[in-house]
Amino acid sequence: MIEREVDAESAAAIFEVHPDNAQIVAAFLTLQTQWRVIGGGMGFVYQGIDYTAVPAVLALLDVPRRERAEVFIGLRVMEASAIPFLNARSKGDDE
Repeated sequence: MIEREVDAESAAAIFEVHPDNAQIVAAFLTLQTQWRVIGGGMGFVYQGIDYTAVPAVLALLDVPRRERAEVFIGLRVMEASAIPFLNARSKGDDE
């Protein structure tokens, strides 16, 4: 019972995003359907974000051209942090 309440609280948690990172987080969340995933008999593996979608997303989010390189670097940092978590989750490992 307590575990369910804690899980419900965690799912409903709201996290503040520093304004300097707002564009990066918005782009990362918008790109959440653009992950390259390899599937097979042993499950699936997240490879990373399909970068061909990034320019269109940054344009649609009105990220100024002079800021796009910095946003892309931030996206890669978030991607690198997410890949181990996503792959562990896909295998059923707890991290």
